Amino acid sequence: MAVKENTAEAKTAEAKSAEAKYYVYLLLCADGSYYCGSTNDPEKRLQAHNAGRGAKYTRGRGPCTIAYLEEFSSKSEAMSREWHLKKLTHREREMLVNGSSGSRK
Repeated sequence: MAVKENTAEAKTAEAKSAEAKYYVYLLLCADGSYYCGSTNDPEKRLQAHNAGRGAKYTRGRGPCTIAYLEEFSSKSEAMSREWHLKKLTHREREMLVNGSSGSRK
């Protein structure tokens, strides 16, 4: 049986894991459309989208801005929420961004 050592490196990895945050975001593109995605660094991901290195959908639709952002403690929770948001219509996404109850489950 392998024994896990309590090294400084292991403690740092555990701390990073405990602090890890995941996000689901809606981008508002310059053409008025919304793009939904997930990431662990929203600002870096926004820069990638606006530089043409993000999703193919956002290329040529910039500049994009973050219109909506949700934080999660696990990647699986974020991806599940992303899947639900991708099912929303444009109008339902607008309602979510504007604070109305527009999400369906």
